[in-house]
Amino acid sequence: MWALQKGDLEKEPMDYEFSSELLRFLENKSFLKNHRQLQALVEARVGAHHGGQLPIWKVLLETMMKKGHLKAIFSTSTVAAGVNFPARTVVLFQSDRFNGEGFVELTSTELLQMTGRAGRRGMDKIGFVLLYPGPYQRPDVIYDLLKSPPGSVESQIKVNFSMVLNLLLSHKPAEVMEVFANSLATYQSIAAQGDLLEKRDRIRQKIETLLVNARCKTFDELMLLRDKYKNTERDLEILTNEIAKESKLLALEPLVKPGAIFRTAKGDVFVVVRKEQVRGRAGIRCWRVTPILEGKSSKVRSYWVRLEKVTGILDAKVEIPEEIGRLFPEPWMKIVKHVCETGTFMGVEELEPDETNERWKELNEKAREVKDLLNKFPCNGCSLRMTCVEGRRSKLRKLIKKSMVYENQLHAIQYYLWKEFQRHLELLKAEGYVSKDGELTSDGIWASRLRLDQPLLVSECIRTNVFPDNDPVLLSALMAPFVNDRRTDKAGDYATYKANGKLYRRFSKLTKKLNPLIRRLNKEGFPCSPLSFWPALTIYLWASGESWDETRLECGIDEGDLAMLIFRTADNLRQLTALADTHPELANCAEEAINLLLREPISYDQ
Repeated sequence: MWALQKGDLEKEPMDYEFSSELLRFLENKSFLKNHRQLQALVEARVGAHHGGQLPIWKVLLETMMKKGHLKAIFSTSTVAAGVNFPARTVVLFQSDRFNGEGFVELTSTELLQMTGRAGRRGMDKIGFVLLYPGPYQRPDVIYDLLKSPPGSVESQIKVNFSMVLNLLLSHKPAEVMEVFANSLATYQSIAAQGDLLEKRDRIRQKIETLLVNARCKTFDELMLLRDKYKNTERDLEILTNEIAKESKLLALEPLVKPGAIFRTAKGDVFVVVRKEQVRGRAGIRCWRVTPILEGKSSKVRSYWVRLEKVTGILDAKVEIPEEIGRLFPEPWMKIVKHVCETGTFMGVEELEPDETNERWKELNEKAREVKDLLNKFPCNGCSLRMTCVEGRRSKLRKLIKKSMVYENQLHAIQYYLWKEFQRHLELLKAEGYVSKDGELTSDGIWASRLRLDQPLLVSECIRTNVFPDNDPVLLSALMAPFVNDRRTDKAGDYATYKANGKLYRRFSKLTKKLNPLIRRLNKEGFPCSPLSFWPALTIYLWASGESWDETRLECGIDEGDLAMLIFRTADNLRQLTALADTHPELANCAEEAINLLLREPISYDQ
């Protein structure tokens, strides 16, 4: 975007107001006096404003533009949204913009912000927008955008570890679910599913037309009662199965005494030695006597059999020998064989538990209560009971099933943020920042103060004492890799490794300590990019006292990128200063590191 001020670009002497304003601005900013674009600013009253510039240079241009001293400013679309200054004419050279990854068409809001600089209300009475023809200019796109309404405000909420830790400072997990359900993001997500909502509502209306003679008069009442009824039915079914299983065990339990003889589903016969529990499960320590009955072997073999495996028990017993070796005594084997041949095996299903048994009484009492509750439901006297609760192929059942599909889809949208929260919460529990009850641990409390892109990686460095608490230069360098950046290590970095052996060794130690956590994060679906060495090297040079030009040239990055790296590293270090009560030495070291970073031309007097 190229904004022209009143007047033309003819060369003219600087007026007194402009020169005095410029000299006053440069008075305590000597580093700007050698700026490569200062001559163009002085002679032509023009300047370039973009992300590759020093922040203070951009402040100078904004100041001069606001006061009407510039004839033109060349800028990106972002300046239109961030700075309030007028322009008589706005020139657009293209209908798209670079978003950091590729070129995308301008939005109606971006175009409105840019063209809105021309004839700024309260600052100018007239303004012009000029479309400059070129290969990247599409007038039809601009025309359509000018007629379009401004873009809607879209929620940008994203669940991350910092958010989860901070929410747990003041909310219980169940309360967080309600917060997300009532968020703008959830509202917009559901509203975006207009077709789904319409289909859901149409199905509801069809169902309510079938409820004219039913006990339930509305869809919500139907679903509530139906769910309760089905759940109660399920509870009764579970209890019935449990009673059937327990009745067998309760009936067997008093019969499986030492010397009792039982068989399993496979037909094997055993003699009970004693009752024995294994891992909390009831069972029997016994001898397998099937070979004795078949006349094959007299070798003693001990087994443990679960009580549930018993299918029949003999109506007679044998004595257990007090001492026994590797082989069964001959007389005892004859007794076992005789008892088995003359006795009768009773099937477990024929056995009845003792009605005075407390557990048996408790189970039956629960079953009676659930049956009574089921009988009280209005569904029992409803004319639609057969089609609603039991009729699987009825029209009503099909409509209910379809409505539940829509409801489940809407529920998944409504609780997407909550599910993301739970996913993050489980990992925080596994790493020891949150207790099983959902409350922050001592580590979780101080980690919640780290408002960073990668709080877990930084807190892991604190936990493992990777960050030095007595070397501010090294601390600032080791914090730099955690600043989000798409760049990767450059070949030039490796040439500097030997000159910075101390730094590289500490960086290697940091990555070695973090690799297990990074692998766990990646495995659980939280991608972590490899940490780059170049930010650490850059900040190390700057914090060590190298000049601005030396640092920039050695690292090969633009002024704006270098300034952004320093600012963001200082911001990350500022988070460590909040840990003064738990990590006082580290907090003090971080404070010193910030002072080393924020010097000219990054920090300046206003």
